[in-house]
Order: sequence, then structure tokens, then C-alpha cells
Amino acid sequence: MQWIIQQHHDKLSSMVQKMRKQHDKMQQQIKEIQAISTRLGELHGETYVKTVPLYKTCPMTVYVDRIAAIVGMYTSAMETVDSLLGEKGMSHVKSREEGLTLLSTWMNHPSINECVISEFEDLLKIEIHENDT
Repeated sequence: MQWIIQQHHDKLSSMVQKMRKQHDKMQQQIKEIQAISTRLGELHGETYVKTVPLYKTCPMTVYVDRIAAIVGMYTSAMETVDSLLGEKGMSHVKSREEGLTLLSTWMNHPSINECVISEFEDLLKIEIHENDT
């Protein structure tokens, strides 16, 4: 049993490394977007960043805030995943119930709010994609 748990732990650890690389890219992108927003504010003033639409209706601050919220959710999710693989995590499961609880946490990612992501996708469809037609 412990051998099977260790195999799954190793697979999950490998997957988490890939997730971490993607998360690091997300963090870099939000830093770049925030830098662009700051520079735009320096060039045109904060009122411009907060009120002038970047595409159709939403100003730059809307995009920055929404993207930061999404990256924040994934940061929390990565912290949860790290704890699931840490000292009190998957490799130290003592019972089936404990294992199912940890697995449920892994699968459901309680810090990821799908509605926030869907709303942002909808915003992008309206603001950017429909702008191309």
C-alpha cells in the first residue's frame, strides 16, 4: 500500500512542477501588465487608466484587477497543492477517509472560483474578440 501511495505522490509531484512553471508564467505576466498600467498612468494620468476604455468599455484597471484576482486564486491553489504534497499530505495518509478527503481537496481546488474566470472570459469575448468583426 505504501509503495502505491509513493508512486502516486511522485506522479503528483511531477505534475505540480509543471503547474508551478505555468503559475510562474502567470505571475510574470501580471507583473508586466501592472507595469504597463503604471507606465500608462505616468504618461496619461491615473484618470486615463481608470476611465478611458482600453478596447470597447473597460479601462485598463479592470483588466489589471481581474487578472490579478485570477492569478491570486491560482497562487492560493498552489499553496493548497504544496500542503497536500508536504509533510501532512498525500504520502502520509493513514486511512482511506483521509486519502479521500485530500483527493477531494486536490480535485476541487477550493480557492479556484470558476465564475470569476468565466466572467473574465466573457469580458474578453465582448471587449476584444467581437471587436474584430
